[in-house]
Amino acid sequence: LTRDGRHIFVVYDDIMELGGEAKPGSREGLGPSKLFCGGTDQDLAHAAKSVGVGFNFAGPGVPTHATMFVVNMAAVKVLQLRLENVGTPGVKLVLYQSKLHPLLSVMQYDRWAGSAKPARKNDFAEFRVELYGDKGSDGLDPDGTPSGFRVLCALMQKRRKDLFGPTVEAQGDMLGDVLGTGSFSVVFVNKKATTQAVKLSRYGNCGNLQNEHEILKRLGNHSSANVSRLVAYEKDLPVVFQNVSWKLPALVTTPVGMNSLLACSRAARAGGSEKQVPEFWLKAVLEGLTAALNFIHKYKIIH
Repeated sequence: LTRDGRHIFVVYDDIMELGGEAKPGSREGLGPSKLFCGGTDQDLAHAAKSVGVGFNFAGPGVPTHATMFVVNMAAVKVLQLRLENVGTPGVKLVLYQSKLHPLLSVMQYDRWAGSAKPARKNDFAEFRVELYGDKGSDGLDPDGTPSGFRVLCALMQKRRKDLFGPTVEAQGDMLGDVLGTGSFSVVFVNKKATTQAVKLSRYGNCGNLQNEHEILKRLGNHSSANVSRLVAYEKDLPVVFQNVSWKLPALVTTPVGMNSLLACSRAARAGGSEKQVPEFWLKAVLEGLTAALNFIHKYKIIH
């Protein structure tokens, strides 16, 4: 919880990442059952790309997982691909998947299936059995709600660490709260100096981190308020990640930025009207971004 003026925010340390495939009921002679299977295969291909980074994270690899969903007009299914027991002889890649959960009552499904072309009737009938069984289920819970909506609601309220990994719950003498995650890094508050940030590579590939180190060295101890300053480059920072000890390179920079929600609130108050939050927030962000780009361009650095 963070308080700023009369505003109180619930601030999460991450963003939710969730991918999925949405399929039509029919396409090019295929019905919902075959298209849903195709969506599952596509989900697995996407999940495999995410989980693949865990195979060589920081060398030996690290346990990780990726969550996806498949949905059409009538149903939703959730899948999670997990890399487990990394670093042991029992290492394995495991697929967990839910059953099909209906988004329509069986009566609504039958009306939907009735609109299908004759060539696809068998596939709609097959999907009906997969979804509702062959014992006459109506597809509704005791409150009269299709279970698929409850599944989607629960899924959308999950934290990022429950949906995708590797999680960012690393520990170390310098690692405080998580400030956020980027395309290649995780950024922590420096526990020993809270005006500083500590950046680690998310995937053990440190090329981007080293490149940023060279750029910040070139910028030197500058006075720009919109560009980070280099404090140190730790070549072997001790980090405990999912109960495994590593030594990873890390960038230590300053200053530590403000949470975006707090910045949005302050921008609104500076503008004198909460109704203009988007305009003042966007103006503040763009002005800072423009100033940062102008500054680094003077040093012949193109971002």
